[in-house]
Amino acid sequence: MLMIDDVTFVSADTEIVETKISGYNIYRDKVKVNSEVVGTTAESLSYVDYEYGSMDAKYIVTAVIENRGETGGSNEATIEVSGVSDVLKSTAVKAYANDGNIIVENAEGKQVNIYSVDGKNIYSEEGEQKTVIPAEQGVYVVKTGSTTAKVIVK
Repeated sequence: MLMIDDVTFVSADTEIVETKISGYNIYRDKVKVNSEVVGTTAESLSYVDYEYGSMDAKYIVTAVIENRGETGGSNEATIEVSGVSDVLKSTAVKAYANDGNIIVENAEGKQVNIYSVDGKNIYSEEGEQKTVIPAEQGVYVVKTGSTTAKVIVK
């Protein structure tokens, strides 16, 4: 049994009531990511984490109280990473001819083979993000991984 007596009421300290939020700190996986306090109000809070570690990073936000330090953290949030560059970035292998060259794009780490129309292998190397191979006028078959394309060099 618990008995409570001697209850005392103390009014709130006006200094605590009139605290001022200096801004906010952002934590990714329990590590502070901002070098300076971010925003001065929740409405002005904006931060872009250019150094995100993984797709499943967890973030929390703390308020920085003037002359008091930080508050406890917010609820954890997992951020879904996306953007225009993700939509526009194509990972499909492309092969085409331009100015006497055969150009193969997005073949990084893949074997690039170029064959003449009579079936001779005239080029065989590991590709790069953009591989440029000088070629004579003619028709060629470019094979990179599971992608095969006909290219005409004019």
